Amino acid sequence: MKKKLLAVVILLALAVTCVFAACTEKVLTELKIVDFETEYMQGDSIDYGAIKVTATYDNGNTETKTLGEWKSSRNDVSNTTVDTSQLGNQTFKILFGAVEVSQTVTVTPFYLAEGSIVSGFDQPSFLTVYANKSTQTNNTDADFSVTNRVYEVGNVNKLILEPSLRGLDNEHNERVQTQDVPTVLSLKMGETSTALTAVADSDVATYVVKDGNAYKFTNESAGKYFELTVSLDNADNYYVVPSDLETTNFTILVNVVANGYNAYDQMGLSVMNDASVLSYWAEVWQADV
Repeated sequence: MKKKLLAVVILLALAVTCVFAACTEKVLTELKIVDFETEYMQGDSIDYGAIKVTATYDNGNTETKTLGEWKSSRNDVSNTTVDTSQLGNQTFKILFGAVEVSQTVTVTPFYLAEGSIVSGFDQPSFLTVYANKSTQTNNTDADFSVTNRVYEVGNVNKLILEPSLRGLDNEHNERVQTQDVPTVLSLKMGETSTALTAVADSDVATYVVKDGNAYKFTNESAGKYFELTVSLDNADNYYVVPSDLETTNFTILVNVVANGYNAYDQMGLSVMNDASVLSYWAEVWQADV
């Protein structure tokens, strides 16, 4: 009898323990991201494991750990990533199962700091694409030919010539600045591409107006050839430019087309003759040369 009574007591104790455990089990109700940078520069790396996250439970208790620690203690923790090569706003998310929290992250242009050592000054990539096409004898890429053609510039809208500036940051890692690189312009002009003379600095604005790294050609420039030399502006010695740096400028020869519209992201196409007529370009369209 005593044995039966003892067994009943043990079973009752276990039942009470199970009920108590069930009643006291924490249920996650909310997540909060703390101590997390919401603005990064282009090319920055993010240590996701160091991000602190606070979990709130239905009993009012909270618990704060790094994301790395949470992933070690739970098997339902995940997160998205931020592509710091892309400028603008992105949504970053952390998920604990069905519970999630999000944060808007902004990626801003990277700027080399004062005193940075310059390791390279590169022309816009589309100029390299165009130059490569113009030397080909048989060009079928994108169904057009630019063989032996001078790059054509419209005078209706601005031509953007944004170079890239490479340099070493404080940790001696090479970083790239892709916007607002300080530059200066020198100009040559002629009626043909082979007879160019220097334009005095005081007269440059008669033909082309520089706005940062965008260039607006005037009506007076129509039909003429220009050689633009764009150089890194370091007159105030803001950067450290090694004496053996390969180049700090690039040159482009252009022919200005009257009433032409500069086109972008067209893999070498330069000018559109009439913006109201789709696909009528100043280039020669053909499958083969």
